[in-house]
Amino acid sequence: MVNPQAYATPTDEYGWSVFTQSPDDRTIYVSSSLGDDSNSGLNQNQPVATVEQGKKLLRNGYADHLLFRSGDRFGPLGKWPLSGRSENEMMLISSYGNGPRPVFDSGKESNLSHYKNRIGHVAFVGLHLIATDRLNDANNNAAGFHLLANTENILIEDCRIELYRDGITLQKLWGQMQNIRIRRCIIRNCFATNQHAMGLFAKQVDGLLLEQNLFDHNGWLENPDPDGTTAPPTKFNHNIYIQHGTTNVIMRENILARGSSHGAQVRNGGLVENNLFLDNAIGLMVASDEPAPFSQQLVRRNIVIHPSNRTLENGLPRGWGFDIFRTSDRTTIEHNLAIHNTTTSGPSQPNHLKNQYLDGIMTYQWADEPDSNALKNTRDPNRTIATYHQALGRPASIDSFLYEAAKQSKQHWQPAYTAAAVNQYLRSGFNMDSEPSLEHLEPVAAPSIPAPLIDLPPETPTDIPVIPDTPDMPDSADNSNNDNDNNGNTTSNTPSDTPEPPQNLPAFELDADGNWVMETERMRYEGFILETHWPVASYRLCLGLSGDDSTGQAYATFAGPDGTYDLSVRYFDEDNGNATYQIHVDDQLVASWMAKLKLGSSRPDINTIIEPTLAKNITLTQGQTIKLSAAADGSDYARVDQITFTPSHHNAPNPSTPSTQPTPPTDGTDSVPSSEPQSNADLPERIDNLESRLESRLDAVESQINNVESRISRAAQSLAD
Repeated sequence: MVNPQAYATPTDEYGWSVFTQSPDDRTIYVSSSLGDDSNSGLNQNQPVATVEQGKKLLRNGYADHLLFRSGDRFGPLGKWPLSGRSENEMMLISSYGNGPRPVFDSGKESNLSHYKNRIGHVAFVGLHLIATDRLNDANNNAAGFHLLANTENILIEDCRIELYRDGITLQKLWGQMQNIRIRRCIIRNCFATNQHAMGLFAKQVDGLLLEQNLFDHNGWLENPDPDGTTAPPTKFNHNIYIQHGTTNVIMRENILARGSSHGAQVRNGGLVENNLFLDNAIGLMVASDEPAPFSQQLVRRNIVIHPSNRTLENGLPRGWGFDIFRTSDRTTIEHNLAIHNTTTSGPSQPNHLKNQYLDGIMTYQWADEPDSNALKNTRDPNRTIATYHQALGRPASIDSFLYEAAKQSKQHWQPAYTAAAVNQYLRSGFNMDSEPSLEHLEPVAAPSIPAPLIDLPPETPTDIPVIPDTPDMPDSADNSNNDNDNNGNTTSNTPSDTPEPPQNLPAFELDADGNWVMETERMRYEGFILETHWPVASYRLCLGLSGDDSTGQAYATFAGPDGTYDLSVRYFDEDNGNATYQIHVDDQLVASWMAKLKLGSSRPDINTIIEPTLAKNITLTQGQTIKLSAAADGSDYARVDQITFTPSHHNAPNPSTPSTQPTPPTDGTDSVPSSEPQSNADLPERIDNLESRLESRLDAVESQINNVESRISRAAQSLAD
């Protein structure tokens, strides 16, 4: 039997890995927004600026820590040649400060790669790896982590990896690969147009732990925009593909959703326990019918639910649950569920098992399969992902559940969005587990992380024009996609391939952090049109204006309790114009701003979407009208995704006052900026300095990409020889 504790990681009370250092180890800080490569990098007040300089300060064989500032953006991590000291003193690559994971954008190439030299005892924690350019050019073999040789004791934890061909590639080409651990990561939207694509591909690894991860929508790509790349689902692409020769596999408590074909193929066997397979074409395959040795198989307490009805290439139908081959006395299959299959595209068998193993997979509402006797007359067999999410007080849909699950992070871990919690809820409907207490599935915050000690104030525009107003829309106005043209006729401005907004959902939602979040596409609006910008817009939808110099208004009724709130807006600040915005509470202006940052893109994409705090201490009363007004400028169509009201953490409310973008405190505290006017006399100089530093860093990144391409070419040639 596989030992489930073979690769246990020391963790704290929150379940996160713990790292130790000796007195001779060092910590290096890197910030693209605040740093300079002439700094020492040895404290938060003196961060270096680039990945390259940070790596130069690391020492091979030490438990050094390389920390990148949360919320900052960098180029790729590049080739990785360094190791830690030992299993108990690992080199750590992570983040510092509060905020989202630092972003490492590798364009259309691999982010972190490792070829011939040995590396070991390295942890990559709390990083966001993305390849944004692949949305328009996916004809390459880019991977987030591309590890090919001589590797021992690597931990990848709390990382978000997306838009690569393979989120993680583990393949033994030179030297042994041992003990790779992947925990609590989000790996999604990996695809390729002319090759096979996976969330994870592993071959000839000895010791692989996959624990509490989300693998979502890997192996294929739906339309991100009318001009973007598409990659239809095929039978060759999967969320997880573990090839022959990979031994001692432990895969437990993962959510595997919306895979092109399989949620997971585990061709060499192992421990597969308490995973949730959701909306895949095929749920789980363990071992195979190929003539190769395989490990002992222990498949238990997994749930396959809502298999996909989509048809793969050449009209190949799917909709299967468990696909388990070469069963023997080394195989144990027990307490698995295959439930709620309504597919009509073809065979929907729950398994490929011999008869003596059918008792290990029980079925309920599985197409033409009879319900298992043990599942009849139970407590609540009709539980689904939608009813689970509804029980949490959230929208009753699979997409909404997965949207929230993709927000998991060390900064804010939500037990409700783990496979263990969902599976307990589903199994308890069949009297297989105790009834879960949903109110105890509250977010678990990680220990406080020190905020950066210095910051730069954002641009504060002073030349914002007044946006033309229109009469308030009556409460009975519908939330259609129709607008009036210049002749007063009603026309539809919604593209034919744009989905309808979620039906019967309130504009406001209370998120897991206690913030009141307003989805713009659910507001009443005029002048705006509904747009789809996947995958960067929440629920894929947002509002935007219809043309140059157009204006629009959107309205919603505040649903939160009376109190004081800080206002933040998630919108696209594109380079092709300077759109302007205002937000009113009833008739009082509380925020106005202009979108004129230069973020390097003229498209609504990962580069241009931002979420600044625009006003603090706004007094709100339940039932007040929130009005968003916007004016386009050039081709900047004032696209807005979300408006968030965060409860202010102060003793007494202050009156609502108009506000532009505030200057944050410089001491790392939560104090409110002074209401006194702040000078922007040095703003042009600051902007020039930032632009100059950005240009030099972009040159360095481009040079590194060229070097990586050259090395990849040489490695490919060596393989060919």
